[in-house]
Amino acid sequence: MKKFDITILSCECSEYNTNKTAPSPAELQKYADGGGRIFGSHFHYTWPKNLVSAWQSTANWTSGSSTGPYLIDTSFPKGKALADWLNGPEVQASTTYGQMPISPAVGNVTTVNAPTTRWVYNAANTSFYVSFNTPVGAMPDQQCGKFVFGGMHISSGGGTVDANFPNGCSQTLSPQEKALAFLLFDLSSCIQQDTDPPKPPQPK
Repeated sequence: MKKFDITILSCECSEYNTNKTAPSPAELQKYADGGGRIFGSHFHYTWPKNLVSAWQSTANWTSGSSTGPYLIDTSFPKGKALADWLNGPEVQASTTYGQMPISPAVGNVTTVNAPTTRWVYNAANTSFYVSFNTPVGAMPDQQCGKFVFGGMHISSGGGTVDANFPNGCSQTLSPQEKALAFLLFDLSSCIQQDTDPPKPPQPK
């Protein structure tokens, strides 16, 4: 897995824990601890909930409410940057500042435990996008990887991508796909504490 900067784990419609042997939980943790970045959607909450013991304390991995509105946590600099970006005239993914539509939303994690970051949540304190740096428990200057979980299905459905890409894409991005673009850029950026303002890219 070392040859991949980011590993994206799409929803499999169930946990399928007994099938997760390649990579094994130990291999996935080693990949993240060594600087790998992991995006898991919906049922891939099972890695921190059931499979990687070092990640179980990062949040309360239990079912919660899936009802909106879905709020962007603007209490930290990157969260505010996400809200600004989604509500901006160039993106127009949100008509209400600090909120974003999600369709469908799935509630598989409630509150988070420091230093895990909550990005999107609802009034019932269900979290729909969370992230934590790895190795979990290491000092910030010793962390170089990241795991993120999205409690949402990303695709807007419809449309066909074929040899005529990108002209073959017949639909505009859904609001959560636009949010995903921001979050993937963050996932691939240099690891830092989320309480600090985002650092701009530095020329080599």
